[in-house]
Parts: sequence; structure tokens; C-alpha cells
Amino acid sequence: MQQELRGPAGGVVLMDNFSLHKCEIMVGFQVPAGLRFHSYAAYDTLRKVADRPIWLLINRPILSNDELIPQVITASAEQILARFPHRKLQVRDNGVELYLLTNQTETDIRN
Repeated sequence: MQQELRGPAGGVVLMDNFSLHKCEIMVGFQVPAGLRFHSYAAYDTLRKVADRPIWLLINRPILSNDELIPQVITASAEQILARFPHRKLQVRDNGVELYLLTNQTETDIRN
């Protein structure tokens, strides 16, 4: 996953709220330039850029952790995937999946 996310275009990674606060750890303590992390819910407020990919990170072990549900995790992996039908699996490793969202047509990404 580190290889996929280190591309020169930067972009946005959508992820669960629990992992969002630990994103530097997940990519080796050094966030690639131009890469931003947001919760799944932020997708509706983002405007997309064709040359800046939007990634969907599904961490199944986190999303199914009984200790985090319902205080932190509010949806299952299947519920999240259903919300993003235009996706292409890029990498799968130990229950963590990285998808590229493929239906991107607008002109900008907001911070």
C-alpha cells in the first residue's frame, strides 16, 4: 500500500475515523507530499480532480473490532463499499484493502 500511496499526483485517502488519527503510522510515519486523509463521510463534500486520485481504504480488522463498535466505528466494510460502487481494487493485504475510486469528474479537491 505504501507504493500505491506514494505516487506523484497526491490525492485523498478516505478511511474510518479510528484509522484517520493514525494515518502517519500506517504509511511509515512520513505522509507523502500532496496526500490528504479524510473520513468516509467527507467524500460528499470533496470536489474531485482527474489528476488527483481518491483512494478508499478499508481496514476490515478495525471495522469489525467489537471494542470500537459503536463508539468509533459506525459502519461495516460492506456498508462502506456499497456507498462507493465505482471502485477498483488496487491492493489487498491482511484484511486491509485499497481501492481507487473511478468516477471522478469535478474540478477541485477542498482541504
